[in-house]
Amino acid sequence: MSVKPLHRYIVTTEGAGAISPSLVAVLVLVLAANTSLEQNKTYSARLKERNNIYGRLATYEQGLEIFRGSPLFGVGVDNYTLASQERAPVFVHNVQSIDFPHNSYVAVLAEQGLVGFVPLLLLTFAVWRLIRGLRRRGASEDVRILVGVLSGVALGYLLMSLTLQMLIYSPSNLFFAALLGVAAGRLDSQTTDQPQAEEPSPSD
Repeated sequence: MSVKPLHRYIVTTEGAGAISPSLVAVLVLVLAANTSLEQNKTYSARLKERNNIYGRLATYEQGLEIFRGSPLFGVGVDNYTLASQERAPVFVHNVQSIDFPHNSYVAVLAEQGLVGFVPLLLLTFAVWRLIRGLRRRGASEDVRILVGVLSGVALGYLLMSLTLQMLIYSPSNLFFAALLGVAAGRLDSQTTDQPQAEEPSPSD
């Protein structure tokens, strides 16, 4: 099967199974980068090291314990480390938890309680709705490219947020926020232009 017909199918197919070519390109780059990194002995050893996984699971469990101690408002912003040190460490497969959450959602849940965690969940859902809405209304090639790029960035940011506390990294957050602003502006223009295009021309 030639590449060109497959590319054309990916670009033009609509509906639930449609995939943006930019998203495919992002996935290919991720796979290529992962394959290259697997050849690195340090990366490969760390990837196969289960103690890192057990340590994070222990840390997440302790984060939930901190949340249960102050479920409504949490222990306060930037107070996770102090709250963790005041508690007994949690062990998973004999691996001890650490005093840093390594997860954006666990950090917000422990430090800000439900008052901060619920808006974070709503924001995550809003990003998904934004991508979905733009994808449904985007008929032009540039909109499909924007959807693919935003989907890749949002997925990457989500995965990193589940293993790191991304909220403290200003450059990443500013870039993501700027990209979301571009997408929201484009969706607004698509929503505004569509009714105008559907209005019948005045009769003579």
